[in-house]
Amino acid sequence: MNVKPLFQLISVFVSVSPLVQSFSPPLQPWKVNGLRQGRATLVSLRASMLQEDNIRVLVEEAKERASKVSLKMNEDEEVGRSSFTTPRLPLPFFNTDDFGLTGRWRRVGGSFVLEPPQGVRSKAIVHFLGGAFVGAAPHLSYKYMLEEMSSKGLVVVTTPFELEFNYVDVCAKLLRRSEEAVEEVRGKFPSLPVHAVGHSCGALLQMILSTMFAEEWKRDSLVLVSWNNKPAKDSIPQLEELVMPFSKMIVDPNPQAEEMRNGFLDLVKQTDDIVKSFASSPLSPLAVEREVLPLIRQGSKIVQQIPDLIERIADGTNEFTPYPPDLNDFLQSSYSIRKTLIVSFSDDTLDESDIVERMLRTNEKRGVCRVRLDGSHITPITQDLFPPTPFDSFDPLLPVRRKTRENLLQQVTVLNKEILKFLSE
Repeated sequence: MNVKPLFQLISVFVSVSPLVQSFSPPLQPWKVNGLRQGRATLVSLRASMLQEDNIRVLVEEAKERASKVSLKMNEDEEVGRSSFTTPRLPLPFFNTDDFGLTGRWRRVGGSFVLEPPQGVRSKAIVHFLGGAFVGAAPHLSYKYMLEEMSSKGLVVVTTPFELEFNYVDVCAKLLRRSEEAVEEVRGKFPSLPVHAVGHSCGALLQMILSTMFAEEWKRDSLVLVSWNNKPAKDSIPQLEELVMPFSKMIVDPNPQAEEMRNGFLDLVKQTDDIVKSFASSPLSPLAVEREVLPLIRQGSKIVQQIPDLIERIADGTNEFTPYPPDLNDFLQSSYSIRKTLIVSFSDDTLDESDIVERMLRTNEKRGVCRVRLDGSHITPITQDLFPPTPFDSFDPLLPVRRKTRENLLQQVTVLNKEILKFLSE
């Protein structure tokens, strides 16, 4: 039974808690008492077994599945596209094509690209991957952070992804979705280095791509922000006690469950009809249809991925692949990027940067830098709630707004400065 439309509404409520606690996949802190020779040998053997027996097969199968994924954007998600023929009021405001919300972002293949503004010299290319859930719309979730990077001379490529229990599948799809955009910016800026930046789950995926897909995913350096790799039971609250029984109950074919699903389906359809009705109304500016509505639908990707996860949990899936402790061993043995920045925040209970730092420092050839900043796990998705407007010169509260904005963006601004400093060294 197809229950995805039902969960589009449920997901809004379900995602409130996991959105903060499950930005990323998820190992209870891996305790390492020094780099004893016996432990180092065991790690090497386990990683070797994982590579020889599983990794090659996992990667090839994942690539095969990814080759069947469509990169075509749904027509109702394309900014600038008109689906309605209703004339607007004959006033300038109502015939405005956009409100400037999209900015300079361009969709290229399955990714989004943002080049530096006119007059700013391009210094490097950055390929960014966001955290779980919010990584499904990174150009929106990380809008301020990425646009600030671009304003400083970085060519930003960011590729959306939907969280799955199989990390290798996620990476294979990321590779395919990013090919066109990466090829374009490499061709346009052939002399620029290409760096990888990832937040939380995106940081883990960057490491997997740099090892299991090393031939295709060549990067000059890697920035790991709030890295973690926890087992599912530690990353999804109450997985065994609540989430799994709930998932099985909600997809059960009994009459009560079906009645509940149908009720939600009707509500979801009515909600979508209301939004479309407003966008097509003569009293709605054209920009609502051509820009606002597509952006809302792009952002809805954040919650639309949850139904798939619930269905998989209901089918019995309860752990990530590869298993996090084994994956850590493999990454420790196989990671070959020579220049890595690890960033952690003072108030982040999900962070496992200490673990990944110990893993990487087992090889002296790896240049590892570690930075600890004030902030939390959600600092990178801080949004600019007080952007400049054409009416600023008439606003008596402008000094107050500017100070509030400065305080709000202080931590993410410091994060960007550390990243830019590292990439310029």
